[in-house]
Amino acid sequence: MNDPFGSDYLTSVNPDELLILADASRFAEIEEAAAKSLSAKQSKNGNRIYFSEFDVEPELENFLVLRQRLFSFTHDYFLLTSQSGEINGLIICEPATNPAGRSVIIKFISCSSTLLAGVLDRLAEYYGSSAPKAYRALRIDAPDSTPIAEQLDHSDQRLGFSLVGTLPNELDSGDVKLFVRPLDKKQ
Repeated sequence: MNDPFGSDYLTSVNPDELLILADASRFAEIEEAAAKSLSAKQSKNGNRIYFSEFDVEPELENFLVLRQRLFSFTHDYFLLTSQSGEINGLIICEPATNPAGRSVIIKFISCSSTLLAGVLDRLAEYYGSSAPKAYRALRIDAPDSTPIAEQLDHSDQRLGFSLVGTLPNELDSGDVKLFVRPLDKKQ
């Protein structure tokens, strides 16, 4: 998805925040967003949602890994910015390479908790209407102990995800819950 045809995607999350699909020309901003995200996690800021599916966090600290993922088109990087251009968040997604899968895994989220619902709605809109594939589902595979798992596990479904399964003892820290948000408008 992260190619010259999709790199101009920009949408409003609210009147003050924009979600931008970052292409290679925004690599410095991706690095800055990754550094801010890791810094926010370490300060344990309670107003932010932080979720990472990456096995080791140094992957986000290593610009060579970020660059390799960006330039190999295996991951989509979305920057959350204010209207003035200040970077306020980073979302990393991995579209399925298998055409039969037609799903997108959200691998990393760092943003204000008040913006989470809007960000997920914009991602659903983007991937639900993306040519040429028209993806069918957004997925988050979250360790049971993460705050995002607690948010997605609510029965009110305001974020649009449902729990579809659990991978027992998948990580040293415990189980991994599988959450899916359908993107097919016919369902």
